[in-house]
Amino acid sequence: MRVCPHPLLLGEVIAGETLRYVRVATPKGQVRATYDLLRQRPFVALHVADLNGQIVYGITSQRVANELAEHADPGRLSRRPEFSR
Repeated sequence: MRVCPHPLLLGEVIAGETLRYVRVATPKGQVRATYDLLRQRPFVALHVADLNGQIVYGITSQRVANELAEHADPGRLSRRPEFSR
């Protein structure tokens, strides 16, 4: 039996994905774009650790963490946000 900590993650849990606690750090000029990216995915924000909203801790699946890491490719973004797994 598996437990799902939030309804947004239900599809990932049913698909057998491993859930991860992740840290998302974003350059100051890309906070809005990063939040928009997170809202489009099964990501549950748990804590915003920076007054400017640049560091967010949350829960997501390993699959989504990999997608977020792909978006951190310096060739795709002008300044590279950091997605820790």
